[in-house]
Amino acid sequence: MEMQRGIVPCSRLWYIAYSKPRKEEAALFHLQKKGPGAFFPQILLPHPALERRRVVRLFPNYLFVHLSLSEEYEYVRWCPGVKYLVEFEGGPAPLDEEIVGLLMQNVNPDGILKPHSDFLIGQEMFLKRDPFAGLVGLIQDPPDAQGRLSVLMEFLSRTIKVEVPVQYIEDRWSIHIGQ
Repeated sequence: MEMQRGIVPCSRLWYIAYSKPRKEEAALFHLQKKGPGAFFPQILLPHPALERRRVVRLFPNYLFVHLSLSEEYEYVRWCPGVKYLVEFEGGPAPLDEEIVGLLMQNVNPDGILKPHSDFLIGQEMFLKRDPFAGLVGLIQDPPDAQGRLSVLMEFLSRTIKVEVPVQYIEDRWSIHIGQ
């Protein structure tokens, strides 16, 4: 096999493949079927109704591919669904193994990461945006898929329940990796 300019023979390393539009799953299927390892992380967005979950691509159009450039470059380059391998300085650049490893450790068998909210029910929080700026409330329900929290507030000597966007308080959504 003739070597492409900028490709150095080496053992299996992680690289980034860019897929054709909306062809990540097809590329993943073919890459896993023929040998190179492939990983396509997705994230589950929370939703109040359990039957309706939304899974979205963590890095749209990008897949991680575990391959030996000297032996599998041409296959990956011409794999159905793959547009090209991401290059830096004239050739495909390997990723740090730890980055891919951390992501892979925190996904379920389907390659899906589940975000966690740092908001706790009963937690006191301070609203920072109008019309509620300066008011204090207690979180009653965690954020839903639309990013709204149910908050109990003292207002005009009464306790009322309001729904406020998470942007009205500290940004507390995160994906816990490596814990």
